[in-house]
Formats: sequence, C-alpha cells, structure tokens
Amino acid sequence: MTRSQATSRTHSVILRLGERFCSLPVEFVREMIVLPEIKELCGTQDYVPGVITLRGEAIPVVDLRMRLGMGDILDENRAVIDTLKQCEQDHLNWIDELEASVREDRPFTLSTDPEQCAFGQWMGAFIPKTRELEHLLHGFDAPHASIHGVATAVTRLVSHGDVNGALGVIEGTRTTELRFMVEQFKRVFALLSQKPWQIAAVIEVKGEQVGVIVDEVASLAWIAEEKGDISREAASIDSLFSSMGRSESDGRMVSMLAPHALRVHRAA
Repeated sequence: MTRSQATSRTHSVILRLGERFCSLPVEFVREMIVLPEIKELCGTQDYVPGVITLRGEAIPVVDLRMRLGMGDILDENRAVIDTLKQCEQDHLNWIDELEASVREDRPFTLSTDPEQCAFGQWMGAFIPKTRELEHLLHGFDAPHASIHGVATAVTRLVSHGDVNGALGVIEGTRTTELRFMVEQFKRVFALLSQKPWQIAAVIEVKGEQVGVIVDEVASLAWIAEEKGDISREAASIDSLFSSMGRSESDGRMVSMLAPHALRVHRAA
C-alpha cells in the first residue's frame, strides 16, 4: 500500500502478535485479562479453541495468531533458540581458534569487532518481545565486547614475545566472560522454552462478547487511517481488517481490525 494522506483518526488498543501490530477501536474493548482455563468446544472453527468463564458468563475466545495463519509463539521461540545456540558455539570456537593461533604462531583471522560477528549482527537487528528477554539480552553486552577485545590484547602480548601471558589471558577470558555468556545463554533458552502467559482483549460487538487472544496488549494510541487498498493478505482473510493505519505516537504501521469480523456467532 502506498502511503497517502490520512483520512480519519481512531483511538485504539494496540495488540502485538510477534512483530506484527493490530488495533481495535477502544469503544469495543471491555477489558484485558490473563487468559483463564479454556473449555474446549466441538464444531467450532480451528481458531476458536473454546470458551472461558468470566464472572459467571461463558465467552468464546478467538486465537488471533491462528486466525491470521501465524505459527505458534513457541515455534518462533524455538527458531530463536536454534540461532542463539549457533552463536554460543561460534564463541566457543572463537576462543579456541584464538588459542590455536597463538600456539601455532599464525595470524588470528576471526572478527575482533563484537558488532560484526553473527551474534552481534543478530543482536543489532533483533527486537525482544518481552522486557524480561530484553533485560537478559542486554546482559550480553559487556562480556561479549570484552571477549572480542581480548584478541587485541593477546596479539600485543605475542608481538612482545609473551606467549605464556597471552595464553593466560585467553584462559582467564574462557573462565570468566565466556563462562558468563554460556550461563546467560542458558537463561535465555530457559525463558524462551516457557509457554508465555496468554493475554486476551475482551471485546463486545452487538451484544456479543469475544476474547481475542494476543501476545501482548501493547498500548493505547490514536491511529490515522491511510487511504488506499488494504493489503492482499488483509483482504483475503474474510474481511478481518478494515484498513491500514499509522500510529500517531511512534509512526508504526498497524493493521486495523474490523471488530464485527471477530464475532463467533454472527447473524445469518
């Protein structure tokens, strides 16, 4: 869709699904809840896992990830874990190669810039989906930079003929900064392996309440609707989206959900 002049503004609840953001007009949103136990129902669509009981009332829930054809969040997390396991092994190999270059009296050719190794590049591009994950990833900053900086110190020691000193620095790095990174990777893997709390935005449309399961209720914002056709994807999912818009708070593009399309028991 080509950006053009906005035509209307809607005060909206911003919902996050992975790296995608959707919105619902605030007047349709009754409350946000941590999802209680779901009672399964037969004969419903795949993206309607069942009903929840909220203050004695049975409310159907829609899994918005499934409704949009997105993968399970744990599948996404497993892909991140696989990437980080390779990054972990890369740094174990990196320190081993640094030691081998000293012992074999040859140049060290691997990256000494922490921002240019595969892990540094991944960290620079990755957007954490929770504050807890963001905090854990920030924990890598200092030890990761320190590890890559060791190559310069080791090269200087070797150039002065102090091979034993260089090997001592390498071993010290292996048992401190590198060991910390390995433990930090374990913490990240444990967090990403946990099934996250499921959040639901409870909406009401024409007297019918529906719980919409999302990854996160991100914020409230004014969304400026943009002229032009909505995406082919949006148009193909049973009119689930009314339009596209842009958040006035941060400029983020948002898929504007059509509340009536989330109803489970629609009028014929």
